[in-house]
Formats: sequence, C-alpha cells, structure tokens
Amino acid sequence: MDFAESIGFVPTGTDYLGTWDGVDFTVNEADTTVGFVNSASEEQLDVDLGLNVRAVNSILDAGEIASVAELAELYYVGKSALRTLKSAALAEEFDHAQF
Repeated sequence: MDFAESIGFVPTGTDYLGTWDGVDFTVNEADTTVGFVNSASEEQLDVDLGLNVRAVNSILDAGEIASVAELAELYYVGKSALRTLKSAALAEEFDHAQF
C-alpha cells in the first residue's frame, strides 16, 4: 500500500472515494459520516433524523462500523438513509467548525 500511496493511487481528503446506493462520497465525507454514525444515539437516528426504525436497529446492532461500504451493506440502510446520514454528519461537522 505504501507504493500505491506514494504514486497517488490511494484517495485522500477531498478525493472521490466511491458511490454507494447512488450516494457519492469523498474520503473526508465518508470518514465524517462513519464517525457520526458510530457516535449517534438511537434518539438522534430515529427521532432527530427520522430514519426508518429498521435502519436504526440495523445500525445500532452492527456496533462499530468501519467504513461507508460496511454501512451501506446493513439491512434497511439504502439511498435515503445514506443521504440523510451524510447530510447530518456534514452539518454537524460544519456546526463544530463554527466558533
């Protein structure tokens, strides 16, 4: 992997990482979304974001999620949930950046 990184084959930062269920992610967006999901409470996911309760249960049952790919593979986590989670994660990151 060091060689691949050294010649720019490994995406970083604002590089495009991939698309899952029709939702595009950069590396930073994916990291932010996964971090948000891993720290979100049931109330945040269910009440605040209004995710389908089956998606909420699937996320919570999964425990620590390692990647957007893993998140997208969870039952009931599809395009709508991914968009909602990405938007919420980026909004929260923006709010924390404000001083």
